Amino acid sequence: MDQALELLAGQPAGVPNAEGTYPLDSVNGQIQYRLSELFSVRQQIAGAAKGTPEP
Repeated sequence: MDQALELLAGQPAGVPNAEGTYPLDSVNGQIQYRLSELFSVRQQIAGAAKGTPEP
């Protein structure tokens, strides 16, 4: 799968470090970064929803 990503994106897929984080200049690193951004937004929405009364 990583080889296909590298061919399609023209960038290295990346190798995770000991903490499981990929380099940001890799395809997997960019995916990991974007997923963490989406998770943060979801957490913010969930936190905001807790403060609103249910209909």
